[in-house]
Amino acid sequence: MGLGRTFVNFSYCELEGKWQRVSGISTDTEIYEAMEDNVQINTRVFTEEKTHYYMKKGAKIIIKDHVLKFDKTELA
Repeated sequence: MGLGRTFVNFSYCELEGKWQRVSGISTDTEIYEAMEDNVQINTRVFTEEKTHYYMKKGAKIIIKDHVLKFDKTELA
């Protein structure tokens, strides 16, 4: 991840079916890679506000302890 690193706290996170799990550092950390352009991530923050992110093909995200981490330069 580069200098455009973004951290999003969430209560709920759903990945569109076009993500592939590439590895997990431990049982509570998951790393996914986008398999196509404009792959969607749906999150709901603790205030129940819903947010959507669209990522480029090859983008990698990390999910750990209700935190989504990604690089802003990989947004579609």
